[in-house]
This record gives sequence, structure tokens and C-alpha cells, in this order.
Amino acid sequence: MASTTRHRRERDRDRRVFTPRRVRRLEGAALLLLATVGLILATLRPTAATTGHLCIVCGPHAAVDVLANVLLFIPIGAGLALLGVPWRTALVIGGSATVVIETLQLALPLGRVASISDLIAGSAGTAIGYYLSEHRRAIAYPRSHAALRYAAAIGVAWLVALTATAVALIPSVPDGAYVAQWSPVIGEFDRFTGRVLGTHVSEVAIPNGPIAQSDRLRRAMRQGARVEATVEPGGAPLRLAPIVRLVSADSAEVFLLAQRRGDLLFRSRVLATGMRLVTPMVAMPDAISTLDPNERGTLIAGGRRDRGQLRVGALGGDAILELHAGAGWLLFAPPASSLQGSADLVSAIWAGVPLFIAAYWAGRRARRRARRAGDAMRMRGAGGQILLALPVLLGLAAIGLAGISALFGLSQPSWTVWMGAITGIGVGLGVGASLAMAHDDRAHGSRHGTKASESFQRATQTASA
Repeated sequence: MASTTRHRRERDRDRRVFTPRRVRRLEGAALLLLATVGLILATLRPTAATTGHLCIVCGPHAAVDVLANVLLFIPIGAGLALLGVPWRTALVIGGSATVVIETLQLALPLGRVASISDLIAGSAGTAIGYYLSEHRRAIAYPRSHAALRYAAAIGVAWLVALTATAVALIPSVPDGAYVAQWSPVIGEFDRFTGRVLGTHVSEVAIPNGPIAQSDRLRRAMRQGARVEATVEPGGAPLRLAPIVRLVSADSAEVFLLAQRRGDLLFRSRVLATGMRLVTPMVAMPDAISTLDPNERGTLIAGGRRDRGQLRVGALGGDAILELHAGAGWLLFAPPASSLQGSADLVSAIWAGVPLFIAAYWAGRRARRRARRAGDAMRMRGAGGQILLALPVLLGLAAIGLAGISALFGLSQPSWTVWMGAITGIGVGLGVGASLAMAHDDRAHGSRHGTKASESFQRATQTASA
């Protein structure tokens, strides 16, 4: 009779549509489908009608491409883990998908380049996604000591990341001879259809061609690049059209003053340029479109780079892009992207999200520690623990944003960036403390916590009987 009842219960359980296991697999299938669609759109969408070629590390932004491939494959690994695929099989699937994508980029006329580094990036992204999915409960709901370790680890990682990006934003002036290019014809750019009448950099005149005063120009640029060009505007190119471009003997770009549509743009070489990251670019919208090209009016367009600012201007106005420790996202964003129109807001998110995660773990640790100490109200003791964590997190933000910026001679973040950091800390502490008790019925860090708890209760009841 007991076996019949047990069999009936197991049969009814199997007939349930939304068991936890099936829900997890449905989530994995949905995530894997969305990740696959996004991967195809990001890697196989045609950009030109030319056949690709194979290289080891490709393009001026190769480091950004590698990072993007890692991020694209993280959802793939997470979806495979939710589906219950063994980790070895998941790595094989991720690696095979990367091989297929790179082969298609090489064989089809997509205008893309197949890179061997992408094979490693795809496999690494799959492994990271699989690990995060398998340990998602331990990461999201850690115990007190683990939460403290996590908060400290991400705080240190945040400071290291800010330091690395701040160093990468330092100006770089290469050695050797220089060559100036007036409205050059380059494959990746459009042609500037106006006329360049003259150009000088920090009171050093630069003609169209090799520069005889390269040493003097280099010394002047190390004090801060100040570029001015007198031009007669032409049309409105859809892509970037160089007005004046300075390159070194090995064709490494030193600075670029350019037009795109009616906008005026300027960028100057930084250490990140040599690391295959994106060179920050500042844009002044509609700086050229206000002039009528039929009237053949002249325009003095200028760009300037100090250690903490990029400026570009014309017609008595200018646009400023502040470079500080919280602006490291500029090294990974597409050149002259629309994000730069809201640079302070993006910097606030860039700085605030890691601080939110660190504060979330600090809040969980504070609430759980107060509960273990016998806090009857559950928030009185937790509030005291949070008050201890708050100055530490605010000090971390001050060191990362203000201290690192001052250390490397960059500008100081705006109040918007500071508000993003403070908001991230405050919300993170509140969310972490409020959710600290949400999963006490499970063994944290284990996917079988409920079963372990039930087994313990059954053993206790048997012993009592």
C-alpha cells in the first residue's frame, strides 16, 4: 500500500508542467535562443561585399573585439548550464560555434575578418558563463563571510580597473618623423570635399606631407596638442572624413581632425591606442552644417588635447569631453558614438554599477551578521553594521574617482558621476540588507539546499520518535 501511494505521488509529480527542473530548462532554452540570435547578428551581419581574411589579432581595436567576443559567449555558456549540459560538452559546443562563425567570416563576402584570437575568446566566454550559471545562488545569496570576501574582491578589482583605464587615457606622443595629411583618401574614411587652406599645431606650421620640424612639433605636443585648420567646407560625408591627420613614420595616427555629416570631430593618441583599444573622440554637433558651402566661406576648426580634456570647436564655440578615472568606458565604446552625447550619465553608470554590487554584498553581510548576534528587531543591529560599511564604500569611491584622477593628471568627475556612485552604494546596501533573509531555508552556495534541509528535518523527527 505504501509503495502504491509513493508511486502515485511520483507519477503526479512527473505530470506537473512547471517543475523547478523544467522551469530551469525553459529559462536555459530561452537564454540560449536569444544569445544565439544576438551572436549571429553581431558576427555574421554583412558590412561590405568583400571576402574576409585570416589573422591572429586583427584591426586597430583588436582588444575590444576580443572582449566583445567573450561577452557574447557568456550567455551561451549560461544557457547550456541551465539546460543541464555537462561542462565539457558545453566547452565543445562553444568552441565549435566559434569555429563555425570564423569559417563563415572567412569564406563568405561579409566584409569581416576571421581572427584566431576570437577562438580563444569564444571558449573563454562559454566557460565564464557556465561557471556563473552553476554558482549563481552562491554569488547572489552568499553567507556572511563569503559576502565580505566578494565585496572586498570587487572593490579591489574596481580600483585596479579604474587605475588601468586612467593610465590608458594618458596622452601618447610617438617618436620618429611625422607626416601630415590634408583631406587624405583612405579606405576606411570618406573624402573631405572641402579645401584645407592651412594648418598649424601649437604655433608650428604643418604642410601637407613630411614635416621637417618633427622634433619641435613633438616637444610642443607633449605640452598639449592644439590643432587649428583653416578650411573651406564642402559637403556632408556620411562617414568620418579626415580634414587634417598627423601620422608617424610607421603610419600610427597621432591626431585626427575630421568631419562627419555636419559635425566636427577631434581625437588625439593616448596609451590605449597602442593597446588596440578605442581612441576617445570628441564631437561638436552641427559645427560645419551652419555654413553654406556655395558661399565658399572659410572656417577655423580647432581641436585641443590636455591631459584631462578633449576639446573641438569652431565659430566661437566648442565641445568638451572630460577624461577622468570614471570615463574608462570611452576606451571600449565605438568611436564618436552617440553615447558621448551623454558622457556624464554613462560614466555614472560605469562607476555606479560595480559599487552597487560591492554594496549589495556588504548589505547582505551586515544583515546576516546582525541576525546571528541575536538582534530582535532585525534592523537595529543591521543598521549599525551598515553604518560601519558606508564610510568604507564612500572612501572606496573617493579613492577610485578623485584620487586616481588626480594621481594621473586627469580631470575630476562631475557631480553626475558622483551621484551615480553614491546612488549605487545606497541602493546596493538597501537591496542587500532587505534580501539577506530571503533564502535562509536553503543551504547557500548549494543547488540542493532544500533537499539537504528536508533530509535533516526527517532525520531529526525520526530520532525524536
